[in-house]
Amino acid sequence: MMSRLVEKSSWLACLAGVFWCIAMPVGAMDPAADAPPPAGLPAPPVPPVAPAAPLPVAAPTTVTLHANSLVPLRMLESLSSNTAVPGTQFRLEVTDDINVDDVVVIPAGSVAMGEVVHAAKSGMLGKAGELSVSARFVVVGERSIKLRAALGSSGKSNATVAFLFSPFIHGGQLVIPEGTEVVARIAADEIFPVPPPVH
Repeated sequence: MMSRLVEKSSWLACLAGVFWCIAMPVGAMDPAADAPPPAGLPAPPVPPVAPAAPLPVAAPTTVTLHANSLVPLRMLESLSSNTAVPGTQFRLEVTDDINVDDVVVIPAGSVAMGEVVHAAKSGMLGKAGELSVSARFVVVGERSIKLRAALGSSGKSNATVAFLFSPFIHGGQLVIPEGTEVVARIAADEIFPVPPPVH
């Protein structure tokens, strides 16, 4: 009976030791795990932290053609003070691309419209004719971009109001020939979309 008790006690002691090993943390089983590094040895290097990548800058989606920007034009038909009637419209075309930040907003060849504001025939006793015309708008796609500037002058002084051209005088009548180059201005700020990049 005594030998069985001794054997049973030994078996329980072994079983308790197994449970103790399982429950004990790993660091407690390995005394060297929490031990400080030996004196005189350098600390392990800290890996460098990569700098954060800069956030991409969004490309603009629109550009603005500001008021008073110049628009070079060419007359597509002739006008005469002896035949022009106030209210008559006439055609012009843009001679050069109009760019904003390398974006073509008004292509060369775009058609513009002007209007005769005042016309008076030349008269007797050397009275010179008078002709005053104005740019109205330029067509870009489905848009009509308003222009402003008087294109004309009186035959007496040949003074240009806002366009840069010298009208011709024939026998007292004032003539603006086809092909005459003039300059208008954008009436107000105009916003244009930026086309997507071509890959």
